[in-house]
Formats: sequence, C-alpha cells, structure tokens
Amino acid sequence: MGLGTGWGCKAFYRWVNSKLLGAYNINWNCYGTDMRTCNLCGVEKPAADFEPQRRQCFCCRKKRMKVTRAEYYAKNRAQALVEAQQWGQENRERRMRARKAEYERNAPLAREATRRYRQDNPAKVNAWSRKHQLSKRKRTPAWLTPDDFWMIEQAYELAALRTKIFGFEWQVDHKIPLQGRLVSGLHVPHNLQVIPAKTNRSKSNRYIVT
Repeated sequence: MGLGTGWGCKAFYRWVNSKLLGAYNINWNCYGTDMRTCNLCGVEKPAADFEPQRRQCFCCRKKRMKVTRAEYYAKNRAQALVEAQQWGQENRERRMRARKAEYERNAPLAREATRRYRQDNPAKVNAWSRKHQLSKRKRTPAWLTPDDFWMIEQAYELAALRTKIFGFEWQVDHKIPLQGRLVSGLHVPHNLQVIPAKTNRSKSNRYIVT
C-alpha cells in the first residue's frame, strides 16, 4: 500500500504497527512494551505514535523538521526562491489543481468570513465601495453615447440573468482593470465581459493577455 491513497504518514505507520503487532506479534519497542519514551520531549507515548525503529514521536519530529527547514531557508534564501520558482513553472497545472481544490474545500468558510467581516467593519466596506464607485466614474469617458450606456446596462442585466439560470454568481468584469498595477482601462462596453464571480475574484486587478 502506497502513501498516495490519501493517508498521512502518521496514519499509515499506525496502520502498519497495528497489523504487525496484532497479526505477527511484532513489537517495535526495544523494551518489550506497547509504550515508548520519546528521546526529545521525554514523554511516554503509545508505540503507534512512532515510526518503526525511531525514538522520536511524530510531533517532535515534525517540530524538528520545521526548525531545520527554517534554518535552511534562512541560510539559502536566494537559492530556495529560485528552486521554488522553477518547481512552480514545471508544475503549473498541478499547482492550479491544488489551488482549485483548496478553494472549493474552503469556499463556505471564506464566504462566512467575508460576511462577518462586512458586518464587523461597515465603515471600511463603505469606504472601499465609495472608492470603487469614484474610480469607475473617473474611468467613464465623457464621449460615451446613450447606446454605449445601454450596452453597459445590458451587461449587468446579463450577469443577473446568468446568476439566476446557473445558480451561482456571475459578475461584470473589466478586461483591462480600472485600477491595474501596470495598465488601467476604461468603463466602456468593449472593455466589459460577464464571467463567473469566482473567476473574477481570482483575476483581481491583473490584466491577463490571452
């Protein structure tokens, strides 16, 4: 049995220990009991909390690995950043799948946290909304015609209609953001697109060239 079945290391070794202890009467404890003492924390724990033939429990080994990893990154920060960037480029699809799975798993918690934040910080939310409204007015050209404003209104109506039909939120997005870091667009019909809210949030204020 491999570790790729969704088992964590600790659960896997506990399963192995139980099988060996039960079926084959093998005990990894050199003292001949089902309890072992960790030589790092000094606490006596069940043998299932240890990897076979190791004297450190899972918790202490995990803490020790974190300290060792932190020391390595502190000494080799530049090299670690290059390695991380290279790995990210080589495993882009894998990272995207992992991020998507994590987002879907935590979406209910994120929505609840956002709702609580809006309730607890109405002043900040109103200030942000006002800033967004003013930026949209500043990015709305004076040369727009009534037909242009009608097309903009139709985009928002389409977003509401798609939300009702598909059962999840759709939003009107600016292809070139109104407040982009490198380039800013205008609040005009040809700069609008109706996309799922999840896609719009992940896009943020970045300009994605397709």
